Amino acid sequence: MGDVSGPPRTLGDLALEVRSKNAGPFWMTLEAFMPDEETYRIADSLITPELISELYHVPPASLQIFRIPDLHVVKVSFPRPVVQGSLHDRDMHGGQHHVPLANTALRRLSGAWPVASAYIDPMATFSAADIPDMPGQTVIVTGANSGIGRAAAHALAAAGAHVVLAVRDPRKGRTAAGAMPGVTEVRQLDLASLDSVRAFASGWQGEISLLINNAGVMVPPLTRTADGFELQFGTNHLGHFALTNLLLPLVTGRVVTVSSTGHRAGRIDFSDLNWQRKPYRAWRAYGQSKLANLLFTSELQRRLTAAGSSVLATAAHPGYAATNLQFHSQRRSLDLISHAGNRLFAQDENAGALPTLYAAVADIPGNSFAGPGGFLQQRGAPTLVGRSAAAQDADVARRLWEVSEELTSVRFPLQATTGP
Repeated sequence: MGDVSGPPRTLGDLALEVRSKNAGPFWMTLEAFMPDEETYRIADSLITPELISELYHVPPASLQIFRIPDLHVVKVSFPRPVVQGSLHDRDMHGGQHHVPLANTALRRLSGAWPVASAYIDPMATFSAADIPDMPGQTVIVTGANSGIGRAAAHALAAAGAHVVLAVRDPRKGRTAAGAMPGVTEVRQLDLASLDSVRAFASGWQGEISLLINNAGVMVPPLTRTADGFELQFGTNHLGHFALTNLLLPLVTGRVVTVSSTGHRAGRIDFSDLNWQRKPYRAWRAYGQSKLANLLFTSELQRRLTAAGSSVLATAAHPGYAATNLQFHSQRRSLDLISHAGNRLFAQDENAGALPTLYAAVADIPGNSFAGPGGFLQQRGAPTLVGRSAAAQDADVARRLWEVSEELTSVRFPLQATTGP
């Protein structure tokens, strides 16, 4: 292939799903998300029926390969292998059945596109026990009534922080807070309403050591926020954008924003950010919102640095974590698939919260992105991980920030002391 310049490249994130048709046998689906068109073309040529057949002991005729060029995605579905000693039977529970596929494909590239160390480094050992004592510090966690937000809030409260659960449903927030140690508080916040965001911010007094932008929605049917935004973009990005900037003068430590590996399938469509003209695609909208989270983090850090602020902006993703986020698509088949996948393969919410906690307290630079350190960032102890090329586009990040200011009428509150 010749020389390949720049940082190490990978074939993408291979994520496992388990699919079931009624009461029939399980199917396995491998999804390869490529970061750009060039990588997609290479992976597209490598992922063949012959390769999958060799690795999974299934006849080539039973494979279904779906290619989605505009998303840089290749999906391969096949019946659950039943051959004793097959790759699936040996390694399904550890999730390592992806390794030979990636390694085989990479060997065919003659080592020119090595797997980045963040995908395979299992040595990180960060746990909740590594959180420093936090007495006297105030932490806000959005969406802290369930899932990884609840787990993160619990861990920070156990470390002595005063943890504020910023939740849409205060009753559920109080239930979650009642099971937490230390000092907790519940405040109402609906990120799908800018009026609610402004009310939360205007009612706040005192310093904030840590703001964790955790709340989110995932692949619902087309729904609009109170302000008319597409629900995922409006909640996952614009709500947190407004909240962060309104509270930023009071933040003394870090702003952590939770993204997803789904950002790799995202694209910022400035011509129709809120899906008002094109046909709605829930997964694409989710990918756009999670890509926006990373672009927001990078531009926030740039602006903080320019303002001479010591506050850091970091991001995290939980890998494949068992939460209730996947169960609100309002499509019963998808929710059942998510439930099966969670039971068989996902980390629990405590493990899923570790990258968030790592991004919150570890000695890392601004604009760091934390995720599970196991293979393909799906599980394992947290470490710093890579992001897509689109998530590193500084020009798009600046433009998205400017558009977000226009949409929310909320602007960066600090004065720059250095150049743009």
